Amino acid sequence: ALLLPACACGMLSTAVLNLNNMRDVQNDALKGKRTIPVRIGLRAAKCYHYALIAGGASLMLCYSLLRGDSGVKLLYIASFAPLVWHLFFVLKVRECRDFDGQLKAVALCTFAMSALFFIGEILG
Repeated sequence: ALLLPACACGMLSTAVLNLNNMRDVQNDALKGKRTIPVRIGLRAAKCYHYALIAGGASLMLCYSLLRGDSGVKLLYIASFAPLVWHLFFVLKVRECRDFDGQLKAVALCTFAMSALFFIGEILG
């Protein structure tokens, strides 16, 4: 069961890296770059990004459901609200350079989820 939150944190961290690489999809100077988003294109990279974030959130919720957590142990769910806003933002992006401001948001949400999960486990 402990692999679920660990994998969730890994998926959200990968979402940060994916977002960083999505900025390079339309950059002609980086045609030699061989990252997943550059290879699959912007549209598919967005789908991959959604899957990473939704997968991370789902794994955390599965962990809580398996353990029957409630109350303060679900404190980490508060970190999902900015991620939902982020996904709507990504949906609207047409130019890759517009992703710049979103890196910090996803990284901070990932850290907040981990910290709130830790606090919930200690207090619960």
